Amino acid sequence: MGRLEVQDIYVPLTLDPGGLTVETVLEQHQRTVILGEPGSGKTILLKYLARSLALTSLKRQGWIPILIRAHEIARILYSFNTDLPFTGVLEEYQRAYYPDLPERLLPSQFESGRCALLLDGLDEVPESARPRIAHHIETTAAQFAQNRYLVTCRSAAYAPVRLSNFAEFSVRGLSEEALTRFIQLYVSALAEKNRGAYSPQDSTQISDLMQALLLRADIKALASNPLLLTI
Repeated sequence: MGRLEVQDIYVPLTLDPGGLTVETVLEQHQRTVILGEPGSGKTILLKYLARSLALTSLKRQGWIPILIRAHEIARILYSFNTDLPFTGVLEEYQRAYYPDLPERLLPSQFESGRCALLLDGLDEVPESARPRIAHHIETTAAQFAQNRYLVTCRSAAYAPVRLSNFAEFSVRGLSEEALTRFIQLYVSALAEKNRGAYSPQDSTQISDLMQALLLRADIKALASNPLLLTI
């Protein structure tokens, strides 16, 4: 099966409280934690936001996205005997993953206060290391206060490391309308990747799947989770 791109299957997710989009949350809050169950769409949400911000910043001045998995921060910090400032973490991250970029490009942009730091999966950091990483995030957000910060975490893992001065939102399950749209996009994208074209058979598959979901309340409840829906 070909690899699906995030823009091919993304359906806007709603954040509670308030029923807000992630773009609105980014605009209204400098520091935000997005909570959700496994597979609720937190990672794809940040990937889509990073792509959207990058395209916007190419056209006009806007937030420059820096998307990093939280366990990478932990890995870099624990590879040094002394604590690195976050600009040092970014420098090491760029050296490891983007060696062709101009030297210190990510740290210098971050220091300028023009970045949206998107940290995915605080819960993926080993439990013993989470307090240190959480403190590092808080310290960085206070020191470089002009940037925006979005952190994702599984709901059950967040309470012991709750971040100070971060607004908290939760991913709402897919509505029936969003569920229908997601199935249409997912089946269409698979057809394009695997066969190069969408066929009447795919339309029948979408219709049959939606009918099954609407008739079975237990399956429909599971289907509000984007990851479970694709299994």
